[in-house]
Amino acid sequence: MKYIITESRLENIIFKYLDVTLGNLEKNKGYATEIVFLYPNEEFGPIGLNNGELFVNYDIILELSSMFNLDEQEVSDKVGEYLKQKHDLDFIGTSPSVFEFY
Repeated sequence: MKYIITESRLENIIFKYLDVTLGNLEKNKGYATEIVFLYPNEEFGPIGLNNGELFVNYDIILELSSMFNLDEQEVSDKVGEYLKQKHDLDFIGTSPSVFEFY
């Protein structure tokens, strides 16, 4: 069965999913990056911000990409939009990253 989902509805679904998976990330000052987003009681985080660029770990990218049939850059941008709204961030762009951040 096929469903047609509008772009705004898809974004709402993605943001609700991100609330569940990334909603408890804490914004902290990083050592290797300006800002790092950590899960509580963790030393490394899946998202880092440095020199105006938001870096999103590939584990998040691949999970969302396969779930919502989006390419890596689209997923990275959606995570960026989500974090902009949730944490009032200002950055230039987003990039997938193989690293975790501290």
